Amino acid sequence: MTGWKNLITLSLMLLIVGAEVTAAQGVTTVVSIDTTHPQRVPSRRNFAGGNMQIMFSGQSYADPKMQAMLAGLDLGWMRFPAGTLDDAWDWRTGQMKPEWIAKFTNEKAELYQRFVFADKILRAKGGNTLDDYAALVGALRTSPSGTPGSTDTHTIGVINTFTDTPASAAAFVVEAEKKGLHVDVWELGNEPFYFKDFYPSAAAYLKAAEPFAKAIKAAVPSAKVAVYVQRNDAWLESMAGYKDRYWDQLYWHPYPGAKDVGDVNAKMAFYNEFLADTTNRWVDQDMVKLFGPDMKMEISEYGVGAMRGSQYAAVFLAEFMLRFSSDAHVTQAGMHILVGKQGNGDNAIGVTNDHTDELIKAAKDGKTVDTTTLDYGFYYTPYGLEMQLIDPVIGTSNAVFATSVSGGASVSTGTSSMNAIYAQAYRSAGNANHLLLTNKSGKQQSIQVMVDGKPVHATFHTRSTGAANPNAQNSPAKLDEVKIVSTTFQDTLVVPPYGVMDAVWQK
Repeated sequence: MTGWKNLITLSLMLLIVGAEVTAAQGVTTVVSIDTTHPQRVPSRRNFAGGNMQIMFSGQSYADPKMQAMLAGLDLGWMRFPAGTLDDAWDWRTGQMKPEWIAKFTNEKAELYQRFVFADKILRAKGGNTLDDYAALVGALRTSPSGTPGSTDTHTIGVINTFTDTPASAAAFVVEAEKKGLHVDVWELGNEPFYFKDFYPSAAAYLKAAEPFAKAIKAAVPSAKVAVYVQRNDAWLESMAGYKDRYWDQLYWHPYPGAKDVGDVNAKMAFYNEFLADTTNRWVDQDMVKLFGPDMKMEISEYGVGAMRGSQYAAVFLAEFMLRFSSDAHVTQAGMHILVGKQGNGDNAIGVTNDHTDELIKAAKDGKTVDTTTLDYGFYYTPYGLEMQLIDPVIGTSNAVFATSVSGGASVSTGTSSMNAIYAQAYRSAGNANHLLLTNKSGKQQSIQVMVDGKPVHATFHTRSTGAANPNAQNSPAKLDEVKIVSTTFQDTLVVPPYGVMDAVWQK
């Protein structure tokens, strides 16, 4: 009988071990978190934000419905007055100057027409003024002290070095200070690389921008200024050779193309490769080599050139943020564009009707329109949803932990492959553990979480977005094609296809 008992016991043990092996085989990806060595990064409180570009869009800063949508993003910062259209914009009036627009007639016809179009929109809605922007900032992040969204939304400011003057720029900075704006850095000119008539080289740009920097710092000594870097050898060599490095940091606007790469799989492989090879590596190796180990950079615009507005693009944007949130050289990062119809879908908040036709007509008739009375039909795109998942976690963390991924599925980078899953762990001020994940594959992925070498046995509360179709996107016809889903998992996480997830658990 004893032998039979031993045989039965052994059989039961084998069944149990087999069950454990089967369960382990179901967990295809292991995410390892090291809490003993927090990453040495600056405060991430105002790390995540976005570009507030509404110069040729119908909205105004005073629109209460737009303010509510922006508040839902919990923005650490916004960029004001935004990008290229700033080059002919007068901060004193909130309008463009026709004589400044005329200086761009030698640029591409399409670009010049954008200035002409924006001029009409601004005249019809009364301009984009500093006063209105300051009021918008005051309407955001009004939560009780100590909760997510309780600190002021900061600003990344843009100085018009193209058509304005150093004295005017200094006055602009002083006025922003009087309005109570917390401006982390002033960018000197927007993307000067693309305007050869103004700046034929980086050295020419740096020389032209230097008087602006000196005037700004003379007016507000605590102000910081940033100059533009472009992934172009001639531009970078010209910058590196400039002797007087008067700037405080650099700024970068990456927009990887992929327009003519091929089908959707080829495009995703292109963007996967960019994430793997051109994000942290380019900043931490190439830029540090040129500008030294203490170099700082902010990324006030980034996006994709293809697949705009899609769920895969949202995954790309989210992983971009996760990768740089643990990078000590990057002070802030945010996407382009926060709200509006412009950008060919490259925005966080879409509109069903931009009302630009009415504004163009009003400008022609010499009238202004109270745009706060118009119904724009705001909705969140996959970009806006992923921002809601990841930005508050990054912005309220008090520790960023070394996080690695092993095993599991892989995705193509065109010439090689990389893990389908990317992960970054944080600890919140409330002592909760957060794990932010992206899944770049079209299949759901099971995740085993390890903390300091031990598997986590806990209840994970998750919020995520995902879609079987990488091109899935929200639209006026279907506002919830992609949506945030809340789920609870025990011990093992499951990340949806083309997914972005926030998983939280207590110690």
